[in-house]
Amino acid sequence: MSDSKSISWTWTELINAVPDAEEVLSSIFNGENLQEIQSQQSPPPPLQNQNTINPQLPTVILLEETEEEQKKKKILIKNRASAARSRARKLERIKFLEEQVETLKEENAKLKRIILEETLRRRCQKIQVEMIKETTAKKLKEQRRTVSS
Repeated sequence: MSDSKSISWTWTELINAVPDAEEVLSSIFNGENLQEIQSQQSPPPPLQNQNTINPQLPTVILLEETEEEQKKKKILIKNRASAARSRARKLERIKFLEEQVETLKEENAKLKRIILEETLRRRCQKIQVEMIKETTAKKLKEQRRTVSS
């Protein structure tokens, strides 16, 4: 396993390591070499292992991280709330559709009963019509017999 170590410098160490802007400009106009300017400054500080929290680190970075974390948490909370509302709407829709299914099943059963009753009524009417025709035909036959005899 490779052990990756983070390196951190304090603000003062970073500022001391960078040449002053006035020095750089004056060296450009005076013809001095940048390396000479850097050699005149103090050497860069030794590197520190970032396994421990350095109290000299700027708190701005930590605040930015917490703001980002807060934004992420806020987005996560909003997403969860949105998902919960979506699930609630889905359940309401399912409940509405189930109620509609029950209503339609009841209506369908009612219509089937009506169709069955109408079918039976028509059959009865047909039978009655046939019986009336038969009785009328018999009466006509008897009348013809009586007239012809």
